Amino acid sequence: MTQDAEQLHLLSVFHHVLAGLCALFALFPLAYVIFGLAKIGGAGGGLFPQKSGELPAAFAGCFVAGVGGTILVALTGYAVALYLAGRYLKERRRHTFCVVVAAISCAFQPLGTVLGVFTLVVLFRPAVKTMFGIGPQAAPGPSSA
Repeated sequence: MTQDAEQLHLLSVFHHVLAGLCALFALFPLAYVIFGLAKIGGAGGGLFPQKSGELPAAFAGCFVAGVGGTILVALTGYAVALYLAGRYLKERRRHTFCVVVAAISCAFQPLGTVLGVFTLVVLFRPAVKTMFGIGPQAAPGPSSA
């Protein structure tokens, strides 16, 4: 196994591990969704008393549930993208997708940044591009017209 192949294998494993961590942390916004839905439904009776001058409980509940749901969907989507990138790194296909996920990962500190930077460094090596089936473009020859 060459050094590039070994590094791609390790990056694949680390992508799967980070995808699992991200999926685990994606469950935390679920509490906001549940709280917002409880606020909308008025569950608990006196748990959420309405005071004069406050926003209606249904509006506040919709807002909280909407924000929690948006974060939940975003984190779940990122976890799925990380998992797929790890799979594609292992299979050595979809180079551009892996580069995009690695670039997005750089925004999530500290683990995503480290993983994203190392992934980008490895993916832009000419030998690794060849492993993905990406070679230098052949110069177009003179056309016979």
